[in-house]
Amino acid sequence: MRALGPPPLTPQTLARTPVLGVLTLLDETLYVVRLALVAEYPTLDTADSARDVRGAGPPVRLAHHLLDRVQQLHRLLARYRAAVTDAHAPSSPPHEPDLDF
Repeated sequence: MRALGPPPLTPQTLARTPVLGVLTLLDETLYVVRLALVAEYPTLDTADSARDVRGAGPPVRLAHHLLDRVQQLHRLLARYRAAVTDAHAPSSPPHEPDLDF
């Protein structure tokens, strides 16, 4: 979940696209939620975590479902961030052909 993240926020970025500040906070919060769940239930951090929680009690099973949703939301937020960033990217001036006079 913490690969290469988005570029750091700048005042100019926030002035152009304020929602990126909220997305950054939410993404950091999701990261801390993931860390806390794995700290509480280390089996959630394994490749076979779905199999490992089958016989576990409700807190572990619910933590597993929550971790799945956190990862889904993280991916969705990344897609939304990319779409918002693309939509608010400064456009380049139209190309004018070279005219020989």
